Amino acid sequence: MVASKMMKVLLLITAVAGGLPFAIYAWARATGSLPSEEVFRRSGGNHSPWWAEGQGDLIGLALALLVVVALVTSIVLSIFERKAWPLVGGMLLIVFQVVLIFVQLHFLFWTID
Repeated sequence: MVASKMMKVLLLITAVAGGLPFAIYAWARATGSLPSEEVFRRSGGNHSPWWAEGQGDLIGLALALLVVVALVTSIVLSIFERKAWPLVGGMLLIVFQVVLIFVQLHFLFWTID
């Protein structure tokens, strides 16, 4: 019971952490505070717009931390409940998180390079 609720919470947090950088990117592009990749590349800047900004920390890093949290949580819950399924669920969640990291980096890496 506890494991099921905890995995749902971790999945919700993962969805938020996975989608938030895209929402911030869309907002920044809509308001004009972030140029397009083409415009930025033509300007000849050394570092990308979010290189040392908080927005850049959300790309990949938040999910990478969640991978560790999901791993530790699933191991602890599996031991606590003496069942294997919390560990299996945690591993599936980690696979989902890693895929989200790659998706974020594929589309948004230029903003933090």
